[in-house]
Amino acid sequence: MAFTAHAQPTLSKSFSPSSIGPGATSTLTFIITNSEPFGVRGLAFSDPLPDDMVIADPANAGTDCSTASLTAPAGGDTIALSDGALPALSSCSVSVDVTKPTPGTSTNVSGDLTSDSGN
Repeated sequence: MAFTAHAQPTLSKSFSPSSIGPGATSTLTFIITNSEPFGVRGLAFSDPLPDDMVIADPANAGTDCSTASLTAPAGGDTIALSDGALPALSSCSVSVDVTKPTPGTSTNVSGDLTSDSGN
């Protein structure tokens, strides 16, 4: 019996605006894309924010990923999505407002996107 390899869903993110002045907010948006002709379940990722960045108050957090649970508490330092589902050939988004109380450059690296189709 032969198995066909399938591409895993992809995760991208962006900040808007891309620069945050001290005390200002930026919307952090994640896009999850499923380019395969079958649905995926079990979508999950965690994004620990840099030490000098926190989730804004209000967080204005939301997702249109089916069945997903989003955790993004105001003042917190980690954004987490779990138990998401995505139909074939589609995408969904997660957005959270973040703030940075101090000036300077920050680097934000997300953890792996996991699903029943792999990482």
